[in-house]
Amino acid sequence: MATEINNNMLMVMKECRNFWDVTTEDGQFSLSGGQIQLCGAYKVGQYILLTGSLLVDGLYQIIHKEDNSYTLDDAPIDEEWHGTVYGLRVPADFIRQCMEIKMFRESEQGQPTIYDSETVLGVHSWSRGKTSTGEMLTWKHVFATGLTPYRRMFSNVRI
Repeated sequence: MATEINNNMLMVMKECRNFWDVTTEDGQFSLSGGQIQLCGAYKVGQYILLTGSLLVDGLYQIIHKEDNSYTLDDAPIDEEWHGTVYGLRVPADFIRQCMEIKMFRESEQGQPTIYDSETVLGVHSWSRGKTSTGEMLTWKHVFATGLTPYRRMFSNVRI
């Protein structure tokens, strides 16, 4: 479940080009048993972004801390790599917006389809929403206004 939420949030962050990165650590990292050693001072509940690895690049939330050892939610596999870890300060409003986007994408309205309308035996009829140019409404259209304050021209994060 956390992986789906994190992947959705990362997708929206990429769309906005905003990661709320406040700290950056470059170096050699090892993720083992869901734990990673970091030099910076991170907090339980904080999100971090791992980059430069072969298998574990992505957004994770810290769920436990002991000294400089941090346990991450849903870390998929053990790996050692040279890369970058970004400490993020994601606003609660943005996290809520990402949850709404996730629910929309999982709803019938958010599912991709080749059909824009359908009538079943003349009884049931529906049409998908469209933009002014005739495109199907996607989460990007539906949530554009809500995401506007979070958009950036450029991103400091290389992902």
